[in-house]
Amino acid sequence: PWPILPLAIAFQITLTALVYHNIHLPIFKTIISLLTAFFIMLHFKQIQLFCGIILLSIIGLTPSPFLFSQYITANSLLNLGLPAMLFAIAFVSINDTKHESKSLMHILFGTSLMLIVICGYYVLRGYMHPDATYALLQAAGFVERGVMTIALMLLGIGIAQFMTSSKRDHLAIWGLGLFYMATLRWIYFDFLLLNPYWSNQQMVGTIPFINGITLTYGIGCALCFLAYHNILKHQLNGIRQIYGCIAFISAFTFISLTIRQYFHGTNLTQNIMSSAETYSYSVGWLLAGLALLTFGIRLQNKHLRVAALAFITLCVTKVFLYDASELEGLLRVLSFFGLGVSLIGLSYYYTQSILKPSQSNHHPS
Repeated sequence: PWPILPLAIAFQITLTALVYHNIHLPIFKTIISLLTAFFIMLHFKQIQLFCGIILLSIIGLTPSPFLFSQYITANSLLNLGLPAMLFAIAFVSINDTKHESKSLMHILFGTSLMLIVICGYYVLRGYMHPDATYALLQAAGFVERGVMTIALMLLGIGIAQFMTSSKRDHLAIWGLGLFYMATLRWIYFDFLLLNPYWSNQQMVGTIPFINGITLTYGIGCALCFLAYHNILKHQLNGIRQIYGCIAFISAFTFISLTIRQYFHGTNLTQNIMSSAETYSYSVGWLLAGLALLTFGIRLQNKHLRVAALAFITLCVTKVFLYDASELEGLLRVLSFFGLGVSLIGLSYYYTQSILKPSQSNHHPS
């Protein structure tokens, strides 16, 4: 049947690659490339559907039912997952030979990766909306969107790390591209368009720390920091600096929204803010700054110390410009007292850990 034809082509590509693994005739590489192009052409409606979903979600609209190819969305594991596995087998078969072609490696690996991503997207949407006739017609919730973004980030980091360690640097670009795409999705949707602080349709969860905020911003911050110190160390310095800033912003967002979730529950759009909540932000930012400074000193990492200084400066500014007028009574006293004690301790700790060792290195006894 016509709907199963792409699957048959994928099997033929895999078998041709297995033959090429033993019989190194250049014609087999041409056959594989042509069959892959034919496979992609057969999936024109699928490509149109996926691109349409992405474009409509960017502008905040829901796709119409006429876009869907029912046999693909209903059987995504068969029509997309199985071909992805077959392309992966073909890639591994040719990858083990000494007569490999970099362009053919990109074709097979890229096709397999895109099929995995699209299939995973459809499976997750179907799992999250089991009762819907068309799961893709349902708006993705905050937690659902966070799962997608973190999964893409993990997959991108894993691919880039594996390809680099296995000396396949030319294929690491696929992992980096996926990671960059996930980051753009993360910034556009979760930081700007559908941030739970101002979007009242984004429910983050009721349990403190075990909710969508930790999933989206906490894990996302950790992955950006990991990428900054690992897979991006050989990239342009400007890209690393951008990801350093993203990691800091996501850490600030995680701490602030976690405090707000503790006081407001799953919906963060309520405008009421108590004195205890106001004081908690100052405490949270100060503790984050002290923690980053401690790790920055122990790891001898200048960037962590700079991030710590940013948190502490933010806390000091808030205490003097906002807390002094908003807090009353004991909370105002505790705010200034805690800040003063922390700054004194910080000054002593920084002097003992940073300045004295550096001075002793310049003036040995």
